[in-house]
Amino acid sequence: MEELNFNEMSAEEIEKHLKPKERRFVWEYEKDWNGTRAAIRAGYSEKSAAVIASRLLKKVNVAAYARARQRDQYEALNINKETLSIKLNRVLEQCMEGTEHLSWNPVTREYEPDGTFVFDSKGANGALKLLGDSIGMYQQQVKVSRELGVEAFLKNQPENEADEF
Repeated sequence: MEELNFNEMSAEEIEKHLKPKERRFVWEYEKDWNGTRAAIRAGYSEKSAAVIASRLLKKVNVAAYARARQRDQYEALNINKETLSIKLNRVLEQCMEGTEHLSWNPVTREYEPDGTFVFDSKGANGALKLLGDSIGMYQQQVKVSRELGVEAFLKNQPENEADEF
């Protein structure tokens, strides 16, 4: 039997490998990203909706169908890595531009510049984090070893930590 690679299929191709209720579940899931409510709206039992939603989202074909539909929606909106990077960079630049801080002047009864500037550091940090994520800057590398046992564990510890055991 030939193994299917759903990640390389279009949403229309994957749809052929879904039951009608599974297809409906994905459509409902896209509305609010709540699996339990999506399962209920798709016609599954209210009592077991949370369990069913969890199982459906773990099914390879259902998850691939949801991803393919998202991919199609992003393409229709011209959203890709390049456009997102450009937009994130614009957000970063806007956050880094200082805006004049206004203080209340009780004499003139108006807000007036007080000579200080305010920067959106939280927004700038968020944009930088997303940009870094998009280029894989923060991915952790995991080293897998087939060696088992205490000796192998201690061998991989820095010297000062191994002495504590």
